[in-house]
Amino acid sequence: MIEGLNHGIGSIFAYFGGRHSDKFGSKRISIVGNSIFTLLPFTGFPVIYIGTGLLFSDGWWTRNFRSPSRRAMLVEPNDLENSSNAFGLLHGIDTAGGLIASLILILLVYFGYEFMIIFLS
Repeated sequence: MIEGLNHGIGSIFAYFGGRHSDKFGSKRISIVGNSIFTLLPFTGFPVIYIGTGLLFSDGWWTRNFRSPSRRAMLVEPNDLENSSNAFGLLHGIDTAGGLIASLILILLVYFGYEFMIIFLS
């Protein structure tokens, strides 16, 4: 249910992020979205499910809010022929970041770190 709300409402955030990006500039909107996106790691702190769901969704909604401006900044300096390469690089970097984070988690668990330490909760 939380994932459904996350993606459904996230598309509305993406729409408004794109509109604000056109109005206020891509860089400003990207900075705002990225600064609020930092709440996502605190998902494990609340003791009630609603709080966890709200922090999780808030982080992803702000990610969706900054995504159109991030893509606009990627396309603006490039011509159409290089846009596919630029988007490939963007998604490759995002995927590599997720892979590296997963590997770090696996290593920390393997070496016996407690989940309370890993997730800072």
